[in-house]
Order: sequence, then C-alpha cells, then structure tokens
Amino acid sequence: SKAKKAYGDVDDPLSPVLAARADLAAGDPTSALRKLTTAAGLAGEDLAAANLVKALALERNKDIGGAGSALDLAVANAGGNPVPRAARAEFNFRRGKFKDALADASASSCARGLLAKGDAHLALLDLDAAMAAYKSAIAVEPKEPEKAPRLVGGYVDPFLPPAPDDPGTVASCRLAQIYFAQERYNEAQETVEAALGKHPTEPVALATLALFALLQEQEGNSDLYLDRALELCTKIKKDDAKPYLVSPGTGYVLWIHGLRRLQQSRLDNAVKALELAPSMDPILRGPCGVLAGRARERQGTLSKALPKFLEAASAERNESLNLFKGFLAKKHPLPRIEKYFHALLARNPYHSQARVLRSQARLRAGKHLEALADANAAIKANPKVREAYLHRAFL
Repeated sequence: SKAKKAYGDVDDPLSPVLAARADLAAGDPTSALRKLTTAAGLAGEDLAAANLVKALALERNKDIGGAGSALDLAVANAGGNPVPRAARAEFNFRRGKFKDALADASASSCARGLLAKGDAHLALLDLDAAMAAYKSAIAVEPKEPEKAPRLVGGYVDPFLPPAPDDPGTVASCRLAQIYFAQERYNEAQETVEAALGKHPTEPVALATLALFALLQEQEGNSDLYLDRALELCTKIKKDDAKPYLVSPGTGYVLWIHGLRRLQQSRLDNAVKALELAPSMDPILRGPCGVLAGRARERQGTLSKALPKFLEAASAERNESLNLFKGFLAKKHPLPRIEKYFHALLARNPYHSQARVLRSQARLRAGKHLEALADANAAIKANPKVREAYLHRAFL
C-alpha cells in the first residue's frame, strides 16, 4: 500500500502504471486494471511498459486473449527494448506454446529473455541448448539502475515485473535442477551457493537449496533456508488475508514449503501451500498436484486426493511428453532418451510418465531390471497414472 501511494505521488506519466504493478504484486489485478485506465497519452516505450502490466493483469483475470493482444502491443512499441519479447515468451510458455516462446526468447538479448530461452529449450527436451542458455543468462551482468533506459522518478525501472526475481539467479537454479536430475548433486549445490553468494536475498535460490535437502531427505538447513525465503515473499502488512507477494518465485517457494510440511506431517499447511502455488505459476501444477494428492490421502480424504493426482497426470500430458513419445517411437538411442528424461525431471521431480517412457526405452535396450525399477518409480511418483500399471504388467 505504501508503494502504491508513493507511485501515485510521482510526477511522471507512468506513475499509474507503477501503482498498477504494485496492485499485481499484492494480488489485485482488478484494481491494477482500473489504475491503468488513468494512464493517458502514453507512446513508444511508455506504452509498451503499460501494456506489459495490462497483459499480466488480464492474464490473472483469465482474459487470455486480451493478455495476448496487450503483449503484442508492448512488443510493437518496444523499440529496441528486449523485455517485451521476453515477457511474451514467458506468457507463451505458461500457455504451453513452447515453440512460440522460443521464437520470442531467441529475439530477446536480456537476461530475462535468455532465461525464457532456456526454459523453452528445456520444455522442448533440448537439454544441451537449455543449459547453454541458462549459462548465458547467468553471465549477463545486471545493469546499474541509473543505466536503465527509462526510469520513473529517477529510480524505478517500469519494465520489471511485479515482485521480480533476478533472472541470472533463477537461471542458476534451473541449471542446478538439471544437475540434480542427472544425480550430479555436488555441482547442483555449488551452482546455487554461487548464485546466493552474489544475491543472498533471492528467495528462489534459498528455496532451491531447501528442495535439494528435502528430496534427499536430509535435515541440513532446509528450515532455515525456507523460512528466510518465505519471509522474503511475505508482504509487510501481516494481517492481510493474502499474505504473500504474487509472483512465479513465490509460487516456487510455496511448492517447496508444501513439500516440507508434507514431510513433517503438517498436512493442512501442506495442502494450503500446494494449492496456492500453481495459481502463481501454472508450471507447478504437476509437482504440486502429486504432493497435494499425497497429503489428501494421508488426511483420509480420498475423494479429494484423486482429483489432485489426476490433475498432476493431466499437467504432464503436454507438448514435452508428446515429443518424448515421438522420439521413443523413432527409436532414439538410450543416451538421448536419458537427456529427455532429465529435461522433464528438472522442473518436475515427480514426473510419472517420464519414468514410464524411460522404462520402455530401457526394456528395448535389454535393461530389464532398470526398466522394472522405473515402472515402480512411476507408480510411486503418481499412483493414478494408468500407463505405469499397464507397462509394469507387461514387464
């Protein structure tokens, strides 16, 4: 609320846009859209910045067509600014349009665009290209505020998203998640720790260290890391009915917080976090659905568990899975199949159907015991994926 008031007092045509952006961070897209109607006479990059905020507000209000049109306007008015293309790449990625996301991200030279490029390559199962893009994003030196092309009030970049995460740090975490999926655990840990050394208050990095400890069922400092990450994602106003800043980074932290609470048998807290996280980042529907299903099962509410498991299975059935199936049908060799598998597990360590497909590839390669282990792991990951049972019966 203080930010919204401060932005409203700034003598700049973009002050209503920044106030609207603050509304988005607070979780109020309708108020954001109202404020944007008071931003008049904008042109060029100012109009592009306003349409970025408008697109996100419309998307959160489920007006996907309107959001896409606003992003097109932002790109058309961006001049040489690479951020609107990065934002449109992120939007297409959230919609599951990975090739469109890659096209826009490849035309955006900023760290945010390179991060989006890595995400698109990863979803298209091009693991090597994803890793290269993430490393490029990490290598981009962040601009000093005074060097930004347009500042409101002399200090605020209007092209930043609400509650922004540092894209280089997020890219480090993505790269570390790939290493973790490949069982290169030391490299995963070191990559995140190096990012935290540069940006010690980035919640995504703190939560990623906690994730690695939780997935390996290690005590470590996971509570310390997660408590700090949650604190950084929490609004200053403690009595708010919506306590968290709304951003993909917050959603990521809440997913890992839900995993922690599930392991601690604090099931009500787990369900609350796991059901909130995908509303901030729909990419989390898969892992959050699996964990919420497990929590509901342990609560004894099986009628509520089943929809969560099915939702997770549905989230897996996207363009990435179709590509994997196509590569398997073309009899790609097992080392390449392993790369596709790691690409899927990097973002969702509970991906059941990826395990089924690798099991099929391992069976074809004569690795019968490994194939059976994958089939069993697929059922453990999500007990409601029928393909896993059918394949195990065949084994």
